[in-house]
Amino acid sequence: MAKRKRAPGAGAATQAAVSVGTTLGRIAARVDGWMAQRDDIAQELTTVINRAQSMLSSLGEGTAQIQRQAKTAVKTAKKAAKKARRTMSAEARAKIAAAQKARWAKVKKTAKA
Repeated sequence: MAKRKRAPGAGAATQAAVSVGTTLGRIAARVDGWMAQRDDIAQELTTVINRAQSMLSSLGEGTAQIQRQAKTAVKTAKKAAKKARRTMSAEARAKIAAAQKARWAKVKKTAKA
């Protein structure tokens, strides 16, 4: 059997195709690696965001608790202030008013002299 002759340039085209295929394979491997890294980074970011949200919510709860305690303290103080008031009889008010009028009369009398 006689050997067939190859067409000129067929080896170069094959070699170029192999080279392009190899390069594309390397690029695909790098892209796959980057995609895996991207997924890992996205997962880490999700974890960080979840932690931050839980921290913020716990801060919010702490603030709300402090506000409730402050409101309770204010209410208690108001009640205590109301209980501390004393009522004065009309007779006692009249005596105090008469004494004040006497003091003012004395001041006016010395001012004229």
